[in-house]
Amino acid sequence: MNTYEAIYDPESDNVYSVSLVESPAMESQFIALKKENRPFQLAEVDKKERTLLGVALIPDKPIYRNQDGAEFYITFPKETIKASAHDFLKKGYQLNSKLEHESEIKGISFCESWIVKDAKNDTANAYGLPKDDIVEGAWILKMKCDNDEIYNKALSGEITGFSIDGLFSLKEVESKNKMNMSKSITEAIHKGFEDFKTFF
Repeated sequence: MNTYEAIYDPESDNVYSVSLVESPAMESQFIALKKENRPFQLAEVDKKERTLLGVALIPDKPIYRNQDGAEFYITFPKETIKASAHDFLKKGYQLNSKLEHESEIKGISFCESWIVKDAKNDTANAYGLPKDDIVEGAWILKMKCDNDEIYNKALSGEITGFSIDGLFSLKEVESKNKMNMSKSITEAIHKGFEDFKTFF
């Protein structure tokens, strides 16, 4: 099965939303933060923080995709993840989220976003994210959720993680580490944004 590397071109690609899903492609589950989960106690203002913390992308992790019957894997190099994360904030997409990549969600905002630099000492450790998911180059997101229905779905386990909505250029990774554009994927990309929209 072919493997493609996601390449981020700020002129044509973007991560325009982050979905809440039952089965995240990264296989990394977020955690719902309550006041007792805080790494240190501040003056209590609300009974719950109502925030969700999780991994959006993990570098070089193969992700299975099936695009119109074509099966392949995609990986995200550190450079692509970093550029995507920075552009997500630069373009003002912090309020954009969907449920299972379909219906838009109101009452949410991404209040923190960072790239892991030191896995051992990263802030995500204090929140209790799985150690295997906190790796150098991973993109961590913290979402403030003022939507009761969505927050309850997170607490009940009906939704378990983040999954990005975005458009990327793909390059085939060959066994000899050569890279060339796959004709079928290239044609799909050239058909336009609506015709080729891959979710992760």
